Amino acid sequence: MLERVEALEAGQKTILAKLDEIGKGIADGRLDNEKRFGAIEGRLTGIEAKLDARATKADLTPIETKLTKVQDAVDTRAATSDLNLLKGKVDALPTTTQLVLFAVAIFAAAGITRFFGH
Repeated sequence: MLERVEALEAGQKTILAKLDEIGKGIADGRLDNEKRFGAIEGRLTGIEAKLDARATKADLTPIETKLTKVQDAVDTRAATSDLNLLKGKVDALPTTTQLVLFAVAIFAAAGITRFFGH
């Protein structure tokens, strides 16, 4: 029985030693990750600074102005084409004179039919 207890204690010491090694490996990995993340954050900060320096608002203002002009031109063309379509439809409508003459022709045809009819 004593041998079994000693074997269990030896196994427990081996397990504890392995757990200590695992804990140390994890701690070392965290340190490595922190160093890597710090390096990545430094690079990102540098990239952000470069982007901020390149794309200032003064640089974007001419582009914004051009986009506004293009949008206005597109809106104007759309309105012009809509008006041209409407103008074509209105031009196809009969005039007042044509409507009056059509009504007179209907009444004349009715009168002639009545006069010569039964």
